[in-house]
Amino acid sequence: MTYSKDDPTKAAARGWKRMRELSARNQIEIEVLTQELLASLRRAPRPIDRVIAEAVAAATVRCRRLREMGKDDSVERHALARMIDRSPFLNTPEPVTEQHG
Repeated sequence: MTYSKDDPTKAAARGWKRMRELSARNQIEIEVLTQELLASLRRAPRPIDRVIAEAVAAATVRCRRLREMGKDDSVERHALARMIDRSPFLNTPEPVTEQHG
């Protein structure tokens, strides 16, 4: 499809393209953070762990995007803190390492 310089649909098309790009960027960030959270469990993740990890990752990315836009993310951060407090990721024991003296 070809757009003329004065065609208002050109701006709309750019907007939709940018929205898809941002959505893809957010999804990649969510997937990476989800995997990092699951790896921090130091045990095989259960299905509920996967759901919680994705929710925490999505909320984290949303907070980041709001701050990038100069918007207040305090409500989202509060919800994120509640999610984290109830998640299995805080009480994950550190691996035992041998100490040689």
